[in-house]
Amino acid sequence: MELTLLTKRRVLMLGFGVEHQALARWLLAQGVRLTVRTTDATVSAEGYAEGLTIEHTQQPLQNLASFDVVLRPGVLASTHPALQRFARDGGTVLTALQVLLSRCQARTVGVAGTRGKHTTAAALEQLLRLTYQDGKVLAASTAEAFDLLDELVDGDILILPLADTELEGLAVAPSFLVCLDGGPQKAAVAAAQRPSDTLFLSMHQEGAQQVRASARGRIRELHAQQPRREAAWLAELEGGRVVFWEHAGEVYSFRLTTKQRGAAFAEALAHACLVADTLGIPHEHIQAHLSQVSVAPHRLQVIAVLGGCVFVDDAASCDATAREHALCAYQDERVHLITDGVGSLPVGANLASVTVLPGGEGKLVRSWERGAKQAGIELMLLPQQPTCLRLACSHLSNRLQENDVVLFSPGMTARKPFRSIEERGAAFLEAVQLYAKQA
Repeated sequence: MELTLLTKRRVLMLGFGVEHQALARWLLAQGVRLTVRTTDATVSAEGYAEGLTIEHTQQPLQNLASFDVVLRPGVLASTHPALQRFARDGGTVLTALQVLLSRCQARTVGVAGTRGKHTTAAALEQLLRLTYQDGKVLAASTAEAFDLLDELVDGDILILPLADTELEGLAVAPSFLVCLDGGPQKAAVAAAQRPSDTLFLSMHQEGAQQVRASARGRIRELHAQQPRREAAWLAELEGGRVVFWEHAGEVYSFRLTTKQRGAAFAEALAHACLVADTLGIPHEHIQAHLSQVSVAPHRLQVIAVLGGCVFVDDAASCDATAREHALCAYQDERVHLITDGVGSLPVGANLASVTVLPGGEGKLVRSWERGAKQAGIELMLLPQQPTCLRLACSHLSNRLQENDVVLFSPGMTARKPFRSIEERGAAFLEAVQLYAKQA
């Protein structure tokens, strides 16, 4: 995409979230003038370069005809009637990811999936940094990647964890797409890719069938966990050794040294090895460096042991399934869980208490309260404030016993008062450090 498409046209940005803020800074530096429409009355142009106009409105999709280009957020579907009318009338609809992919000189590897994409991206970044010899390897969110654009060149690799909403309606696909499960967005993008561009790692049979049908045989399909090997996989995992798969006569294996890494890490490393193999990294190089790949940031990281109690940061837990994996890693200990009130109260876990982060839907939170009461588990609801995790640690101070585990595993994507998984992980670390000083 030529920048003249934007520099010589009237550009409207819908919403001003983290990705659009990063995109706005980059576009303004390229000489593009922008109008931002937002429902957030606190947003201002302060701190941004000249050329940014802010419009506060409760109807951002009205009167689009006065613009040539609309930048939509990923959560707003391209099939929205207002956007479809705009496109039929000759307008151009783009996303931050589409701008990034069209301007990035490096090879881009998109990692999509409802479970494990951040862990897989982190494992892949570490493995490729150890084995890839033709350039730099970086992993970043779409927002973070705009700050890296100017330093990336041909031969480098940029790894992007992608939400399904970012893939919806995507006209410019990543150089290489890794699909960890099925879904209409991933199937559509996979169908548009060349055979060597898409690696579909299916953990679900129905997902494999959906993508295979949509792509009409034009994708490379490999399974990190074949159903016929499932029993052997689990038996090996419990014994401390994981056999991931057998491919082209080669067996990849890795010994897990601590339970904190768990099954989620094993699967992510399996995915990373398959991707590296598909990218042409020799098998012997992959095998030689497997032991140097560590658990992903904010993924079941033990950040402190205080008074015999273990504090675990699992801020990267972005869905209920990830939270269940985290609880399974500590099924033999008494767990004090700090989480979002999404899904249902975990059953079968050895829960001593549950602390619920702010912002949850009232009906779900009340369901958790009823479940905790029936199970005899203490439940605390945190107030909507940036220091809520400090309050959580303080509240637990008189309830912890030796060998207890304090597990911070939200179970959904970041929301207020935190803007990202990194920010909420840092807030938990800060809260634990303050707790240690006061203990």
